[in-house]
Amino acid sequence: MPTWFFIVLQVAVIGCGMVSGFFFTFSDFLMRSLKLAKTAAGVEVMQIINQEIWKSVVMVLLWAMVVLGVILAGYAYFNIAGPASVLVMAGGALYFLGVLVVSFGFNVPMNHRLDAMDCSGPETAAYWENVYV
Repeated sequence: MPTWFFIVLQVAVIGCGMVSGFFFTFSDFLMRSLKLAKTAAGVEVMQIINQEIWKSVVMVLLWAMVVLGVILAGYAYFNIAGPASVLVMAGGALYFLGVLVVSFGFNVPMNHRLDAMDCSGPETAAYWENVYV
């Protein structure tokens, strides 16, 4: 295994750990905290988060890990034999499905819908209670 591959693999492991920490934090206590706030306040903060996330280092990290995953999986497919190849390709595929497909296929459209709503409207409160909390 070339040294560059090992280094890129380690960087990807650390990056994926950081992304998973972000998702864990968000789902564990941040969303619970928003639920405990008054509905309009929780919605307003979520709308702000939805706008600010696009300007954050989290987005750079999310996309960088996609690129690294594709590079690593492609290299493993063509140049590594045995279980190591399968594990690296599976890691790239799981990241792609777990982060990109779930986030951009489900969460982002849900957040865009919330962003278009008035944070204190009754329709927004119903949506917030049924979808987010």
